[in-house]
Amino acid sequence: METLLAPLREMEEYTQLRLAVDKGETPVTVVGGMEAQKCHMIYGMEDLADVRLIVTYNEIRARELLEDYRLYDKNVMYYPAKDFIFYSADVHGQAIVKERLKVIKRLLEKEPLTVVTTLDGGMDYCLPFERYQENRIHVAEEEILDLEEFKKNLVAIGYENTGQVQKEGEFSVRGGIVDVFPLTEECPYRIELWGDEVDGIRRIDVESQRSVENVSEIEIYPATEIFLEEDRILEGMHRMEEEMQTCVRRFEEEG
Repeated sequence: METLLAPLREMEEYTQLRLAVDKGETPVTVVGGMEAQKCHMIYGMEDLADVRLIVTYNEIRARELLEDYRLYDKNVMYYPAKDFIFYSADVHGQAIVKERLKVIKRLLEKEPLTVVTTLDGGMDYCLPFERYQENRIHVAEEEILDLEEFKKNLVAIGYENTGQVQKEGEFSVRGGIVDVFPLTEECPYRIELWGDEVDGIRRIDVESQRSVENVSEIEIYPATEIFLEEDRILEGMHRMEEEMQTCVRRFEEEG
């Protein structure tokens, strides 16, 4: 990549830009560059921060920037905006949530990353970042696992209990075997228990349900963007009940 950076280092404007950003003299405006040069310039500033954010005006342009930037750096991800027309549809909605949560996972892992998004994506409501971090579930070999508590925690962060895991966001329990398919992963995991102790953890193939690879530990991230503790749910139900009773009284008064 030094070959790509060499032409930039010969430019006085690039040197001044780096100095300004390094000193915190921001925002800095750069004008006059062609579309193809924008990603090159951004990559030249990459070493100034572990996490970079590229914001553009719509999804089409964001996808173009994503592909262009991959020429320079493979550690780039797209954070999509919620499509409110299709967001409630099972397939499309799950795909959007998966893409968004994968970015959140990478940020929580504190790895170098460039995120490309749109103005709409940046304005979408989401939970505080710390909530995702607090609600991760860690499972490791030889640790004690309370199966009932584990199932309860999975449901609380958006996982669905099914007979057999077939897609992301599902888990199943059969005796001392627990299969879970994290929304942020490409394949499910099988947790084998000996009593209440984790005897082994394996990646499995979703089609054949056979083991692919042994691992020593896993992090299970939430399968939904919005999840609430039980007390918050009860509080919300109580408020809904109060509002309903208020409406009933008003309707009775008005006949």
